[in-house]
Amino acid sequence: MYIKMQSYENVFNRSIENFNATGVNEEIFESFRSQNKLYAFIDNGDYPLDIEADSIAKNINISMWSKYKEMLKDRVKLGYNNSTSVHSDYTNLDSRHIMMFVILFTHIPLKFFDSIVEIGGGFGNWLTMNRFVTFRKWSIIDLPHVSLLQNWFLSKQGISPEIYETISAFEYDEWALNHSSFDLVIGTHSVSEFSYSVFLNYFKKVISKSKYFFYCYHNTMPSRQLIVAKLNSIELVFEPIFTVLSESNNVTNCLYKHKFI
Repeated sequence: MYIKMQSYENVFNRSIENFNATGVNEEIFESFRSQNKLYAFIDNGDYPLDIEADSIAKNINISMWSKYKEMLKDRVKLGYNNSTSVHSDYTNLDSRHIMMFVILFTHIPLKFFDSIVEIGGGFGNWLTMNRFVTFRKWSIIDLPHVSLLQNWFLSKQGISPEIYETISAFEYDEWALNHSSFDLVIGTHSVSEFSYSVFLNYFKKVISKSKYFFYCYHNTMPSRQLIVAKLNSIELVFEPIFTVLSESNNVTNCLYKHKFI
């Protein structure tokens, strides 16, 4: 069976090329939200909150939603080039992230996690907003220049480098071989944006070793055939324990539990 192999790799490759041409400097990090050529795929803009996502989170667990809303007050606002007038306190991305946090940590017992892996960590918002979750190590696999941004962002938020690590998406194979299992793998939209071959590599070496897998994907992009192929692979190993649609039914948010671990 032919499966459309390519997905958003051209977007990622262009951002790498643009970063290499620009070089590393503090100004890029301080204004990363407006650096569209470098980081457009990790931040969807400073738009008003997603009312639907906010409602979903409150309906699932209003006390946890309130806890996350309160935590926003302690987060250092970064990426706006030191401006205090161009952003809201509760953005579109925040509301969607909080919905995902509530889905995830309402349906997984909040015990000690030995290992949490995030595939495609954006600018580091997930780790920043989940300090109350107890874990030994939070690992983020991402493009090298995005990892640089994450390290900058997390240091500004006061996150100790002892509790997390950033791993290059081009060099995670050896790291994965040294881990026999994970407690939780987070693959929000990043995993759905991979081509089938890239997805299978992550699935074999990382995702399939996890007790839980949190997966968010668009229901029509990049192709229905690719979406179904990935889901078929996932559901050979995992069973869904909670699923909810968002963004006017265009996105599926699904928490899976390993069938055999």
